[in-house]
Amino acid sequence: MAGFGFSEEHETIRRSIRKFAQKELSQGANERAKSHNLPRNFNKKIAELGIPGISIPEEYWWARS
Repeated sequence: MAGFGFSEEHETIRRSIRKFAQKELSQGANERAKSHNLPRNFNKKIAELGIPGISIPEEYWWARS
């Protein structure tokens, strides 16, 4: 039976997203959930991490830093 664990690459991505969420998203999360509002600067931070394009191969990224 095949294992269902994360590959090394997926584990690295998972850790970086978790670290980002703990640092950037956890503080004030309850208030944002009640207001259904995500500050604009969060979108930029999330994009810089590459989360929105995580399923798009890098050669197709049009906006890189």
